Amino acid sequence: MLRVRLSDTILWMLVCLVSVALLAGCISEELPEANLDFEAPEQAPLAFDSILGTAYYVDYDGGNDEATGLSPDQAWKHSPGDANATGNAATAKLQPGDGIILKGGVTYRGSITLRNSGAPGAPIVIDGNSNGGFGKGKAIIDGSEVLTNWRRADFGSNVYVTDLPEGASLFSLNLYSGQRKMSVAQTPTPNDYYATDDYSTYFAIDPDGNVTKSSIKDPARLRNLFHS
Repeated sequence: MLRVRLSDTILWMLVCLVSVALLAGCISEELPEANLDFEAPEQAPLAFDSILGTAYYVDYDGGNDEATGLSPDQAWKHSPGDANATGNAATAKLQPGDGIILKGGVTYRGSITLRNSGAPGAPIVIDGNSNGGFGKGKAIIDGSEVLTNWRRADFGSNVYVTDLPEGASLFSLNLYSGQRKMSVAQTPTPNDYYATDDYSTYFAIDPDGNVTKSSIKDPARLRNLFHS
């Protein structure tokens, strides 16, 4: 009984499979052949190719603003439009179609604000070595400012301080050491550096004799936390 039913089931499955195969054959005969012919997208033009006028070369590491800027071996240190530019780099007047080529693999520190304008079909181009002809790899523009003049603080042997650039705010600093994001030193260490209003993480200091208009003293922990 079981054997007969199994045979009937297998026969029914074979009929179904044959029917599906025939159906698939009918469908495949009606489908058109796939068209595999296609055109590859055009490669985006290099920024270098858009320089129709004079090309000026900038090498932040080894350039000289007194040079001509017209060839790699006469590269400027600063780009026109940089407030720190001097000499020929500062007095250059860019025209529509001109371009600035930054040396590849070199980090350019500063900001560039171009006062002159290009024209339709003749833009002023800032190129980061797109054709690979000036340096190795791509150029890097870094708007950060390196903090120098670090010195040991007078209230801690392992604490160092420096002066911030004019206009910098302690609460808007974006500090990095190499590629590592840094935070302003605080004690006690907060649970969240971006949520400084959690007063439960603050030290409690007796204001009597320890707090003035210009200083905060904490005899139990540090000799002087803040002074002006």
